[in-house]
Amino acid sequence: MLQAEVREKERLKEENRRSKKLESGFRNLLRAKELDHLVSWEDSKSKLEGDPAFESIADESDRIRIFKVYKIN
Repeated sequence: MLQAEVREKERLKEENRRSKKLESGFRNLLRAKELDHLVSWEDSKSKLEGDPAFESIADESDRIRIFKVYKIN
């Protein structure tokens, strides 16, 4: 049982690292596109679609969350 718990913790750590890496790529894309902080998500989305960094964030709510943080920073 202990080994299974250790493996699960390692899997979760790796998943977290992967998620952070993907989010970082998406934030870099937002900076590279030099999106205006006043523009809405819907207007910005069309400029981002098709880019691998955009597509790597599968959940739309995660994209919006990252975009909102980008706008306030």
